[in-house]
Amino acid sequence: MESAMKAKQFLSFIKGLNIVFTIILFLTILGTVFLLILIGGAILTSEQFVLNLMRKGDISASLDLNGLKIIFGEPDMNLFHYDKSLVILFLFTFLFYDSIVLAIIFLVTRFLKSILDGDIFTLTNSRRIEWIGYCIIFLSVTFKSNGAFFYIV
Repeated sequence: MESAMKAKQFLSFIKGLNIVFTIILFLTILGTVFLLILIGGAILTSEQFVLNLMRKGDISASLDLNGLKIIFGEPDMNLFHYDKSLVILFLFTFLFYDSIVLAIIFLVTRFLKSILDGDIFTLTNSRRIEWIGYCIIFLSVTFKSNGAFFYIV
């Protein structure tokens, strides 16, 4: 009797996780679409347009990165140079990482769905777990090196 109740609680927990990961998957897909729109806008927008926009507007911004604080004010805007290629490179790198995270979330969602269907110990599930591990290892190895590249640039 108690094991049946635990199995029911486990299935309700898996259903809840499946709903949460499906929502996260949907939001990640929306973020990817927004990122593709940003890439399209960055490709189509000229450098001169962005520079004119920066010089015309009353813009002040501050950026805090790892203890380094950068403050942009009105006098700094005349010295500002917008490099389109670096922005596009950054957006494509972010799209690459976003697609890997999207793959992880998709694989976890498929894994949870198969558990709900009763297919727990299958070769397909072991492959999904293996690919999730590969994606996480790839992210952990490449994220720091890319962070160092963008920190230097």
